[in-house]
Amino acid sequence: MKKARLIGIAPQLVVNDVVKTAAYYGDVLGFNLIGYFLDPPVYAMVERDGFQLHFAKADDTNFPI
Repeated sequence: MKKARLIGIAPQLVVNDVVKTAAYYGDVLGFNLIGYFLDPPVYAMVERDGFQLHFAKADDTNFPI
C-alpha cells in the first residue's frame, strides 16, 4: 500500500485588509488573484506556482495591529 503524500498546502493568514494584502501579493510578489469573497471582501485567495495563500479579515477587536 502506498503512503499518502502531501502535494500542497493553502495556509490562511489573518490580516486587517484582504484587498490591500492580496494586491501586495499580486503586484509585488507575483501571485495571481483567485478571487475575493463577500462584499466588502472579508476573504481572498491568491496562487503562484501551484500553491495558494488565503487571507481572512481580522476581527478588529482582537487584532489591533
